[in-house]
Amino acid sequence: MNWSLFPFLRIAFALGCGIFIFEYLDLPIQWGTFPFLLVISSYLIVEYLIKLQINKSFVNGFLLIIIVFFFGGIIVNLKKSKLENSILVTGKDEKIVLYGKISEKLKSATKSKFILKTIWEKTAQQTAKKYNTEIIVTFDANDTIAKTYKEGDYILASTHLRQVKSTNNPEAFDYAYYLKTKGILQQGYIKPGAHRIDTLNQENFFMKTARFCSNYASITFRKYINDPQILGIAEAILLGQNLLLSEDIYQNYSDTGAIHVLSVSGLHVAIFISVFIWMFSKSSREDFTWKILKITSLLAIVWFYVILTGMAPSVIRAGTMVSLYLIGTNLFKGTNSYNIIAIAAIVMLIFNPFYIFQASFQFSFISLLSILYFQPKIKAWWKPDTKAGNFVWDLINVSLAAQIMIFPVTIYYFHQFPSYFAISGIIAVPLVTIIIYSGTLLIIFEAICSSINLLLAPLFTLLIKWLNVCIEWISELPYSKIENIWISDIGLLLMILSIIFLIIWLEVRRIGFFYSLLVCLILIVIENRIDYFNASEKHDVIVYDTYGGYLVDIIEKKSLWSIKFGDLSQKNIDFAAKNNRIKHRLDQKNENSAKDKNLISTNGMLMYLANDEEHPNILRDKIKVKLLIITKCKNNSPEKLLRKFEPEIVVLDRNLQPWIVEKWLNLPDNFFTKIHNIKVDGAFVLSAYQTK
Repeated sequence: MNWSLFPFLRIAFALGCGIFIFEYLDLPIQWGTFPFLLVISSYLIVEYLIKLQINKSFVNGFLLIIIVFFFGGIIVNLKKSKLENSILVTGKDEKIVLYGKISEKLKSATKSKFILKTIWEKTAQQTAKKYNTEIIVTFDANDTIAKTYKEGDYILASTHLRQVKSTNNPEAFDYAYYLKTKGILQQGYIKPGAHRIDTLNQENFFMKTARFCSNYASITFRKYINDPQILGIAEAILLGQNLLLSEDIYQNYSDTGAIHVLSVSGLHVAIFISVFIWMFSKSSREDFTWKILKITSLLAIVWFYVILTGMAPSVIRAGTMVSLYLIGTNLFKGTNSYNIIAIAAIVMLIFNPFYIFQASFQFSFISLLSILYFQPKIKAWWKPDTKAGNFVWDLINVSLAAQIMIFPVTIYYFHQFPSYFAISGIIAVPLVTIIIYSGTLLIIFEAICSSINLLLAPLFTLLIKWLNVCIEWISELPYSKIENIWISDIGLLLMILSIIFLIIWLEVRRIGFFYSLLVCLILIVIENRIDYFNASEKHDVIVYDTYGGYLVDIIEKKSLWSIKFGDLSQKNIDFAAKNNRIKHRLDQKNENSAKDKNLISTNGMLMYLANDEEHPNILRDKIKVKLLIITKCKNNSPEKLLRKFEPEIVVLDRNLQPWIVEKWLNLPDNFFTKIHNIKVDGAFVLSAYQTK
């Protein structure tokens, strides 16, 4: 392979590495600025002042990659600085008045929840200041006015803002960091009567048009579809709205590897434009005027679809990527697809370097690269004799090709792998294609000739029903998914290196790269066995950061005793603890109610859980413990509990009343107990080895 044909791919890779490493290691901007200027100087010296005997183009290319790497570190630090400066700073008890636009409605089981893009804010101590930042605002469940709010509305509200903080549960999904990648750092609760809508709509023409089209499409679907499940899938596939999707539907699509069809992405835009590309390909004209007409028409169709779906950020990214692809392949002969995708990635990462940490961005680009490289090779394995066979084989080889490079990322994020992803691909992709076109026609005919929809709407509904039935059937097949897979950061890196060495070996056929591939695979097995051995020797106590109740895991080798108390749903428990349990390869689970067991011995360590269900006589005898966990305790005397138990560590549950926490944090100086406040310090983890 001639690597010089892919300059933008190398630049995109270097830029992404720079962004990732500087953010992952939290390196300051100075670590990027000085090397950046130094390497630029070296590049200019090599280019204009020194005549090298060696390959000058290689040296310049290497220096350019280094420059791009440090440039990535600079832009991610600048983005962080911009985010920090956009924080609407308020005191703990200081009320702030906000004016802004609702940019997105968030899914919530009870309350009304939105992303608000602020325009200005003011407090009692200052005049109004202009801001351009996004925050999450939550309204009371019974607030009837808030229930009428929709995307694009401008509102005026007063609230107390607080920074979104991570729960810091071990190995749990970091929701706070996810919001940070979207530019959201703060949130606020708005009481009834503390807000109102502004009737003056200040959106530009394109956003107004997008809102109108999206609302019109949603109204059309609701007119013809009565089943909430079918309606939810229709709005998800065509409009990118998942507010009506049930947990069961979402889980079925996730388990079968078809979850990507429920969020509008590059796949949907590509499907929508593919028929029009095919129609233009029937013309043999190659003159410049025809090319401009062709590109302009295709771009107009792409952005019609983007506007139709409401111009959500993810759809705009997909439209941008497809637009660059259309321009590159039609206007510049010889431009390869890798460079076009790389250019799209570079543009997006310069605009927002935090995109690289979003799973949707990673899946989009990695799956595209995987299909571009591996699909032609897999397709060559077999050549069916019939058109039907070719169609089915194309669907299979595309699904297989996409999974090769996306497999490590899938199991790293979701800890499971869909066994029948090829079957779901064969069924889902053709059906979704027809659903997208029929749904678009349904919207168009509703505006120009609604009587046609009396025939089209039942077909549209039936197609979605077939899709849903097929996905549900696949999810119920034996071994439909491989669950509880754990790979560490090192394991992920080794798997990525394995794929890189595989690609290089397939291209150059040098034995050294094949040996490198084998070494990586061996290291993956060794690293996994080491992790397994370490997990089998664990003796840990974990007090999780949970709302509404407390959750304690006691791990003894590969056995788990889980103690829970309060209003904790299984969803909340899984969110806090599931990933950590998978990591420890726990194969046994015994759950005990805290009211049945307060005093617990594990690996020579005593711990006591103080809660409002304990028997009052428990405090009569003196017991020395290692760990004392304070929950909603009837006995609110820290001194009395400390004298009885003499704990080395006290853990304060998140759900304690503030006045109780205050009593513990203001103990007299003669008490030397270490206190861990979960609300501030995050989840508490104590290894039994620390007790020795």
